[in-house]
Amino acid sequence: MTAHALQNEKEKCFEAGMNDHISKPVDPDLLMETLVKWIQPGNRIPDGENTPQKSPQALSATEFKLSGFDHEAGLARVAGNVALYRNLLHQFSEKYAGSADEIAAHLKNTDVDSARSLAHAIKGMAGNLGENVLYEAAQHLELALKAEKEPDIATRLSDFEKALNRTINEIKILEKNEINPPPATGTPSPDLEEIQAAVADLRALIRSDFGAALQKSDTVKTMPKPENLQPLFETLISHHAVL
Repeated sequence: MTAHALQNEKEKCFEAGMNDHISKPVDPDLLMETLVKWIQPGNRIPDGENTPQKSPQALSATEFKLSGFDHEAGLARVAGNVALYRNLLHQFSEKYAGSADEIAAHLKNTDVDSARSLAHAIKGMAGNLGENVLYEAAQHLELALKAEKEPDIATRLSDFEKALNRTINEIKILEKNEINPPPATGTPSPDLEEIQAAVADLRALIRSDFGAALQKSDTVKTMPKPENLQPLFETLISHHAVL
């Protein structure tokens, strides 16, 4: 298993004595097929408790709005674990946001090996996350650094920086929306004046017409209310009392 996906690199693996080759980013299905191909199966009884189950978190994959990402591929590589996928996105943003400048600094210090190593690392991470544009940009940069052709390196580094900045920006937008989520479409905003009027009506009915108060309480229950006041309303209505 290696990040080297080119045909000549694959041939080198076989020449070194490997019996098969899997390149990163790893496709879980291909990995299992390859393992089954070479591992002699035994007499195993499936254990229901150990059978992988599709994570219910995978159902929330549709909430991702990251441009340029193949979310299905990225989530598949973490078995549909949305929380883990989000954490990996955050780690990538924190660790690699300034990578283009770091690579440029390495090149200025004629440290091509460190520059190539960083491009290689980002290529692997981008591939695992399903960020194909950045993956390809990092791959082209890595190859240019390996060939040590300065004009090509400058072009590839510029392309890489653009792809990286777009990726980081998309992740930052996602993080911002998680902290301050936009209001759900179709959900009316609480009208405090309307709530106050309904509470006043309910208070009067409790004192004069208990049956009508019960009907009014059903109306109050369905009114949009601030989340922090919802438990209070439920308690008041359940006890048929208003403060």
